[in-house]
Amino acid sequence: MLRAIVALFLIVVCSFAFVLLMLRRQRPAAPASRPGSTSPILDTREDGTLYSVGLQISRLEERIIDQEKRALKLQTDLEEVRKERDTLSGQVDQLQDEVRRLRRQVNTRPAAPVQPPVTNAPAANAPANGPAVTPPEGAPL
Repeated sequence: MLRAIVALFLIVVCSFAFVLLMLRRQRPAAPASRPGSTSPILDTREDGTLYSVGLQISRLEERIIDQEKRALKLQTDLEEVRKERDTLSGQVDQLQDEVRRLRRQVNTRPAAPVQPPVTNAPAANAPANGPAVTPPEGAPL
């Protein structure tokens, strides 16, 4: 029984070696490829048209570069807007401090005596055509 197992094991090992030898002999030699002269890889689309994968990749690369440039520009714009916001916030704080100072100033001043409002109506005991005017002495009336 042991001899049969060893014999079958040797047959299996020899058959694997033979198959590997045959695969190696039948493998085609790699064509000598020149750099830059590769044929374009074509992709069949769902509608049946052929499209160059290299062209599609180059367009995608351009889109990515444009998006990165746009993102960088937006980031710099955002930084500028943040700086402007901080500046305006500082100005608002200064103005609020100034308003508080002026309110304190108004509240600490003594109240001025209230004067009666000046009206154009004649007083009740004054003559109807205006106050009496006395001419200077020696002047004719």
